[in-house]
Amino acid sequence: MSYYIDIIDTETNVVALTYEKASASGIVLKWNGGDNKDELAIVTSELNFDMLSPDATDATFLSLFTGDEERFKVKIYVDATGEVIWQGFILPDQYSEPYKNGCFFVSFTATDSLGRLKGKYLPEAYYSQEKSVIDIYCQILKLTGLELDLYFNPAIENFINRDWNTIYIDTLTFVSNKKKKTAYQILETLLKDTLCVCYQADNRWYIEGINTRHMRNVNYKVFTFNGVTNGTVAYTRLLKSIKATPTPTITMIPPYNEITVTHAKVEPSFPATLSNEKNEGWAIITGVIGEIHASDWMANNGLYANCIKPDYYVGLWNEYPSNIYYPIDNTKWISLKNKIFFAKGQKASFTFKFLIKKPGITDATPEDMNLWKNPFRYDFVFNNEIIYGNYNAGILTDQEQIIFSTSGTAELSIEHIFNTDGLFDVRLYRPFGATNTNRIEAIYLTDAKIEMLGFEEEEIITDTINAEFTIDKEVELTYGNDKSGFSKGFLLNKLKNQTNFYNEIEVPVLYVFPGDATKCVVQLKGANLIKENPYTVYKNGVLVAIESVVYNYENGEQMVVKTTTPNANGDIFIVKKYANDDVANSREHWVQWTDAVYAIENKTYPKTIVNIYRRLFKKAHEKIDLTVLNAVKFNDIVLFNYVYQKDFYPLNVSWNIDDNKTTLTLARGIYGDTDSIDGNLPPIVLAGDTIYLENAETTASLSATAYDPDGIIFSQLWTVLSGPSSIVIATPTALNSNLSNLIADYYKLQIEVTDNDGATGNDTIEIIRIKEYLITLDLINEVIESNVNYPSIDRTYKLNFTPELAVGMSVSVYGFLYMSALTSGTNGVGSGCQYIITKNTSVIETGEISNNTVTIHLTLNYMAGDVITIQIITNGQSGDYGSGDTGSASAGIDLSSVNVNSGYGTFTGLPISKTQQINV
Repeated sequence: MSYYIDIIDTETNVVALTYEKASASGIVLKWNGGDNKDELAIVTSELNFDMLSPDATDATFLSLFTGDEERFKVKIYVDATGEVIWQGFILPDQYSEPYKNGCFFVSFTATDSLGRLKGKYLPEAYYSQEKSVIDIYCQILKLTGLELDLYFNPAIENFINRDWNTIYIDTLTFVSNKKKKTAYQILETLLKDTLCVCYQADNRWYIEGINTRHMRNVNYKVFTFNGVTNGTVAYTRLLKSIKATPTPTITMIPPYNEITVTHAKVEPSFPATLSNEKNEGWAIITGVIGEIHASDWMANNGLYANCIKPDYYVGLWNEYPSNIYYPIDNTKWISLKNKIFFAKGQKASFTFKFLIKKPGITDATPEDMNLWKNPFRYDFVFNNEIIYGNYNAGILTDQEQIIFSTSGTAELSIEHIFNTDGLFDVRLYRPFGATNTNRIEAIYLTDAKIEMLGFEEEEIITDTINAEFTIDKEVELTYGNDKSGFSKGFLLNKLKNQTNFYNEIEVPVLYVFPGDATKCVVQLKGANLIKENPYTVYKNGVLVAIESVVYNYENGEQMVVKTTTPNANGDIFIVKKYANDDVANSREHWVQWTDAVYAIENKTYPKTIVNIYRRLFKKAHEKIDLTVLNAVKFNDIVLFNYVYQKDFYPLNVSWNIDDNKTTLTLARGIYGDTDSIDGNLPPIVLAGDTIYLENAETTASLSATAYDPDGIIFSQLWTVLSGPSSIVIATPTALNSNLSNLIADYYKLQIEVTDNDGATGNDTIEIIRIKEYLITLDLINEVIESNVNYPSIDRTYKLNFTPELAVGMSVSVYGFLYMSALTSGTNGVGSGCQYIITKNTSVIETGEISNNTVTIHLTLNYMAGDVITIQIITNGQSGDYGSGDTGSASAGIDLSSVNVNSGYGTFTGLPISKTQQINV
């Protein structure tokens, strides 16, 4: 087969040179891969060639010298068909020729431009927005100047969403210490984390998994250079039987001993600016008002949070005029712009600190202290339900109150275990009352933190592949899986999409620059708001393209917004500040991935990486260095007879087009969990999710899924591993079957599948009957002392479950214990409260108060057989009781929710409330 090469001047789109001559063996097309099949990522290709200067003329080809890296395009064609098999650009800024008499050859190099990505950057939106993985790949490859289709065949797929065009990355992670990563760095990182290799062949880009390069038949998803989906192509790799010219060198690739994959985790947290805004470079000088919008909070029903100098604390401001009493308004609050996702079982501690801003004098008075008890409302909201708060529909509750100190500070600290996946939000309401009475001009939020209790900073998966060998492999993933969206990971939904809920805020234009109407002057508050929301700024209903926001323009008082189009004096910008479109549904599939070859696995991302490495390096296999006759491209499969005929695929390729010889490094094409190096790949089967039965249910349905990577499923069989043999499997030889006569509380079934070559795979499923348990708090002891001088109530309650929990079952019951002991007068009136919590006769918590009010968050961890009691005592002592002296002691228990830690069941009986009170 013969080939020809064109050099095309892209400025004129014509062939730059006429028929030229090259030296013998002077045209070589290379793919610069490597020696190890698991270390390939970006495989650049280049064409080295020379051309004869036949008449000893100086600078014959000097016209090809240019600084434009995309000026001269080089294409290789198949002579017989005109098919383009490779293209690239002549390297710029390079020219050399020998200075001598006579004829000589001038050397050139053309590349596919992948290497030049090291000096290129993506558009700005690819460093700030959420973009799909395919979009990122296409945008990077477009920077090469070669507008080629992308053929994509991944190593890994999400178990539910197999379309990488709808799997996203927060591109803010492409910026580190304010420095953007180059397109090359981004591409290399993504390829390594997804176990893919990128190269050009057949006049197209390929990105494919290192676990699929050995496959003869491949289905590629095709995307245009702009990232538009263009269908799926079934492709059969060229299979080439070769003859080595010199003696090949055979090297054995040993199996790995152990593979360890780690992925760094970032614990959920509030934004650093949730409590006070960071000064991004503005100075408050004459003419500048030191006030900005709170960027991380959304206004609801007209209540905005504003931050003023010098600390820029988030402030909730009281109504004016200051002499009017304003009651609690339960319709107005600020809420988080970005809700926080918590997974079931996560434990978190929340800390909020508040400060009262008083008009004028800052010292507190006794009157202040009485009015500084819960002067505003707050709610902690999870999945749109209030889980903590100090007011209920405007009525003060006994739970989690906020009491300010004499210095005007208060701290709220709450620990919580989340019993389901969901979104956490915070609502803060305007302070109520009259400013000139309670002297609360504003409530400042001075600090807001989340501490994840028991958080693991790394996910580590280790697997022993072949303990007979000593080579270990360690992989550190930059991107992995994380349901919270805080770690660097693959997002199965965008978390920054705009919701239908937004705040529409006016930003008046103070004036427009004379002679340059693209520069508008606004107040700091508006400039900051526009800088935070550059893509949602409107003027007269039309979206405005914001070019930049400059604080203290030319070191003056002007805050300048520069737009791409001119503005007229008096115009008003309308900024739409959107809450992010949080994913409220389950994110369980975010951590469910599969080896694309095995198709139906359901593992975490790091575990899937481990599985692929194990299957690549389970057995020793060959690597060959050799030179062969005829052309071999990087995406071909080579048949070579070593012991017997075997498949190999290229790691490194250097094809001399003129000599029609190719120098190769080949790796043996093996993959799978089989124990035989040339054995059949075993099938895989998933039995399905655990089946839960209601109390009286006796029937269920089985629905398994099976897949064979290199053949077909020949048979399947269900068997009972645990449970009464009276269970009836209607069709035990089918993947799907009905079950009946389920009379026990627990069963375990196995399905085994066999492929057409006799290999087997199996999986199990549990069937569990969910019992309904009644929770009660039963009075087991009561002592009431009615003596007028020493009245008291002493009650002990026992936590009970009916029926008793199953052996090994564990639950946590949540609630509050609140105590209040108050006195007034001078003649010895006293009151107090005490509580004692025991577990299996041992005291696990106790406390007492006098002249105080406290609320205690309860977590009662209960396993089958435990005995938990709660004793609460309220007492009073009148002493020398005088006229007008009063005292009271009250206590109560509220149990509100339950979480199953291990085992299965549903619960009734909550909420439970027990109260008692003494008055003297």
